[in-house]
Amino acid sequence: MKIVSKQIGVMAIFAPGETPRPYKFSYNGKEIKVDNILDITKTKIAGVDAIVYDCQSTVNKKTIRYELRYTIQTCKWVLYKI
Repeated sequence: MKIVSKQIGVMAIFAPGETPRPYKFSYNGKEIKVDNILDITKTKIAGVDAIVYDCQSTVNKKTIRYELRYTIQTCKWVLYKI
């Protein structure tokens, strides 16, 4: 995977008592649906609380793996690795 570190718009599901779950996001003009969330890790990045999602999707019949990061204090999503 290569580091992209690009802020993106994400449609997510927020449920009481659970971490937000990404549903789909836009990247390079394409809408990508999150097919599988392989791992969720709560961490601190540069002293800021964040949630890291290791995800997988199928795009153009190819399976891609990527990492999404959600910064809790600023409520921003970043496509970190792809």
